[in-house]
Amino acid sequence: MASKPLKLKKFISEKEAAQLLSQLISEVVSSEEMADYANSGVVPAYISFPTTNHPGVGFYLLSQSDTYDKSITDAPHCGDNCVTNYLPYPLRPNWEGMYKDTKGNFVQANIEAADGSLVRLKNAEHYPRIYSPSEICKVAQILNDPSSCPEWPAVTHACGPFWSGFNNDHEVENEQIVSPYDWAKYSGSELPDGSNEDVSERRVNWPLIVAAMWEELRDEWKKQGTLATKIGARGWKGARKDDVNHALSKANKAKEIVEQ
Repeated sequence: MASKPLKLKKFISEKEAAQLLSQLISEVVSSEEMADYANSGVVPAYISFPTTNHPGVGFYLLSQSDTYDKSITDAPHCGDNCVTNYLPYPLRPNWEGMYKDTKGNFVQANIEAADGSLVRLKNAEHYPRIYSPSEICKVAQILNDPSSCPEWPAVTHACGPFWSGFNNDHEVENEQIVSPYDWAKYSGSELPDGSNEDVSERRVNWPLIVAAMWEELRDEWKKQGTLATKIGARGWKGARKDDVNHALSKANKAKEIVEQ
């Protein structure tokens, strides 16, 4: 197929994407190489919801507060306004289908289980990848420029699902799911505190809480080892000095991921 018909489509398959990129850079690109490019951030990719042999009608997008609303924990109660048939790929590591929108709000992607309940999207590899021809063209322009030495991802997702809502002044605002690589650009809100939720129903992010507490205590204790020794001296099971050091290291790693 010539490249022009492919450019007219909103999304194309992985095989078609390899064909289009091959034509644009005058080098043979295989489907396997496109998959590698998608995983490494060279070419933005998306996952597409299958039209057959899968429960549900699409990916269900819920705000974190809605995730804990028992009245909409079953797919049939969600309605069609929060369903999309595609999402940016890959998923952020360790975030279980969490996305951000252009207002900086966290959005949870869910799928329908066989019993009709909603479960978090955890494995994007179960869904076919699709690509935006316009984004492939942007990548090709960079690759064809002999003076270009980009840091990847140089082109990020711009075709994520979008919707319209109302702001506090009752004006219509357009919002969109942003690229997994662009979270740092959209930091308008922090993780919801779930103040109206039953604490037992919340998904508490303990590593981030520990990281924040350690930052608050850092001036007093100066070194991580000092704090670990002090806590370890209590003799509590599972809270020995090495346990504390492990917990603080894991907390610091979680903080680094959020701030990327």
